[in-house]
Amino acid sequence: MHKSGFSKLSIWTFWSPLKFALTTTLLLIVTMLIYGLGLNIIGIKTVPPLTYLSALSCIVFIIGAALQIRALPHDKITQRSFIEIQNAQTVLTSIFFVFSWALLIKFQHAIILHTISLSQTHPLLTIFLFLIFLLFYMYMIGILIANIYAKISRMHTMNIPMWKVCLSIPFGFTALWVPGYILHDTDKKSSTSISQSKWYTSMTNWIVARPTHTAVAFAIMTLCCLYSGTKPVLLTFIFALICGIWAIQTTPKKFIKNIGSKYSTFAVIVNWAIILTLALYSTAVSHTTQNVEININETHEIITQ
Repeated sequence: MHKSGFSKLSIWTFWSPLKFALTTTLLLIVTMLIYGLGLNIIGIKTVPPLTYLSALSCIVFIIGAALQIRALPHDKITQRSFIEIQNAQTVLTSIFFVFSWALLIKFQHAIILHTISLSQTHPLLTIFLFLIFLLFYMYMIGILIANIYAKISRMHTMNIPMWKVCLSIPFGFTALWVPGYILHDTDKKSSTSISQSKWYTSMTNWIVARPTHTAVAFAIMTLCCLYSGTKPVLLTFIFALICGIWAIQTTPKKFIKNIGSKYSTFAVIVNWAIILTLALYSTAVSHTTQNVEININETHEIITQ
């Protein structure tokens, strides 16, 4: 399961996402080749070919994700190891995302022109560059998969029922992983570093030494995710505040011990309340838009008469 000589942190942040990128890219290429040959031999007239290709691509992604998760460590995720994984993955994705977007925004016209030119003069080089680009973004998706699995593993370690985890997706999911970062474990004996880097271990030691240090690190890492939008960041801070107040009221030890009952139920209720609110809002907006369109059409008919 684990590569000898590699730290568990490197598996979470590099080797398993890289495995996902290589496996998925290779399977996508093979799938497209087989799919193209199948179209020429069989021929499909009733269903658009893109439908089959999309379904096959989804299957490829599921296989790639399953192989990646299988390659990840399956140890209990303590607060220390979760902080190490979360911080490393957050910094990596933030740097990659900001760098790639800055590059695209600044040189988008040059990139498009060079791509068109290369596709005509050097088609093989164009294919090679496309594969590099695809591998890069598959690697980013691999980090995201590893991040989600780390959060779910942390919830499992904290004895949060998996059915509640599933029912908390997508809006209440943050409420369940935030306590795993900001609250200290009741049992600290098994809390060991998963990094072979001394400076990174020392930094984690500083973070877990005091609740204020943990809060500062959490705030910095959350702000690093501003590229995903202000609303997810704001929601994360709100859940962290609720979690902190709840833990202070009940004491952190009792809160962690009973996190699988009332608090996780609260996350599920909030999730479905948000879903219901958005659904009602969407329906109301759609109904209002239809009424406005009807009024405009009626006004236009009156004017033209």
